[in-house]
Parts: sequence; C-alpha cells; structure tokens
Amino acid sequence: MVGRRMFPIQHLAVAGKYRVPRGRSYRVRSSAEVEAERFLPSIITTASPSLLTLTIIGVDSYREVEVVGNRQSYCKKWVSDMVKFPQLRELVALDQQLIRLDFDKSRDNTVNISKYPNLHKLYILNNYSLEGLPSLLPNLRHLRLDMLDSTNARLPSLDKTLRAQSLIIDAPQYRDLIINGCLVTHQSKVDYGCTIDKYLKFIKVACDPGNSGVIIPAVGHTGCTSHRRILAAWANAVAGGVGCWTTTWTPTVLKTGCHIDD
Repeated sequence: MVGRRMFPIQHLAVAGKYRVPRGRSYRVRSSAEVEAERFLPSIITTASPSLLTLTIIGVDSYREVEVVGNRQSYCKKWVSDMVKFPQLRELVALDQQLIRLDFDKSRDNTVNISKYPNLHKLYILNNYSLEGLPSLLPNLRHLRLDMLDSTNARLPSLDKTLRAQSLIIDAPQYRDLIINGCLVTHQSKVDYGCTIDKYLKFIKVACDPGNSGVIIPAVGHTGCTSHRRILAAWANAVAGGVGCWTTTWTPTVLKTGCHIDD
C-alpha cells in the first residue's frame, strides 16, 4: 500500500502480490496477506472523503467466519456500499475484491450517482455490469476496459449515449482455443479479427476515436496486467503525468521466466 500523504489522504494505491481469480477466492494466503485484507476496507473508508485517486489491484477480500446456530459460513468483508467518494477523480480497480462496482442501469441509480459524483477516469475489468455508466457517472471522461482475459473476449455492453473523451480497450492476444471453465471453443483468426473490428467500430460510436483505441499485447508479452505497470502509471499520474490514460501506455510486460507478481 502506498499513500501520497498522511491525512487527509488524497492519493492511495493498494496492490497485492498475486492475481485474484475473477469472482472466486480460494487461494491460500499468508498471515500477512490476511491481516492486510482485514484492515484495508477500514483504511479506504477512512480516506474516502478526501481521495482524489484510488488504485486497487490484486487484493482479495477478508473472509470472516460467522457462526449462526450450529452452522458456520464465511462472510467477505468489502468496503461498505454506502461509503461515498465525493472528491474521487480517478479509479483503477483490477483483480480485486475490496470495493464492489455495479453500474447496472436496471437498479436504483441514486446510491451510485452519489457515490462517485466527480469521477472523471475509470479503469476496470469488462465483466462488471456497465450498461448504466452514462447515467451513473455523468462526469466520466476517460474509460479503460481490461479485456485481456480471453474468456471475456466480447464486446462490452455500453449505452450508446456515452460520449467520453477516450475509450481504451485492452484486448486479448489471439488464441485458437478459448477456455471458459469446462467449456472450450475454437476461435479462428477471422473471428478474432471481426471481434477487434467490432471494438474499433464501437469506439467510433461511443467516444472521440482520436484519443482512443484497441491495445493488443505485443508478441512475447504476458497476457495479463502487470501490477508493477499499474503502480508506475498511478505514480506518474499523481505527479502530473498521463498515467494509464493514453494508448501509448500498455499494461503488459515481456515474458521473462515465471511471472508471479505481473
């Protein structure tokens, strides 16, 4: 965890060492990780009124044992859905289970609108419900979607009224087989090319194509987001740079042996 200032905290980055399985929490953690996961929701909650930037990557949620009668169950400890971030301008939330992100337009929008009233930049995984982004985040200007997981190689469902200044999609490398749980499907190069073309056409409709694009990892690069790259981009943005909000920045790194924290 890195904090730019003590109190009030304006810039906060939290990074775990490993990738968190999307939607699942079964990895064996060290005692230090468990303690960090236990206190991080409280730290984020305390800092929430003054935060300008928040980056979370690779951090799981703390699981607390609850006993009701003779039954034992595990309860995840997230940042409360009622916590508001009135000053937050930039949010990066990848491979994490600390804060919930729900932008489903079919639900009550009041809570979400008041939760991030000044959010200008958002970088998240594409498997969240995104249909309500235009109405839930009226000040959103820059959107980056992590679609590097080949199981999610689909066009994001976004309201066409989204007129952001930039939309960047980090698309997966070509793979002839797409594995989703126990289901394995074949993907031809023609199908893959059509998918990328759909992304590009979608960008032309949703935002200014001059500041946007589809980023595909270069040959020899990892197929997942590097934690070190994310933290470096956060530090650059805090110092006044462009951070990860440009097509010239890439989230992956060259493969060099065994990648544990990339």
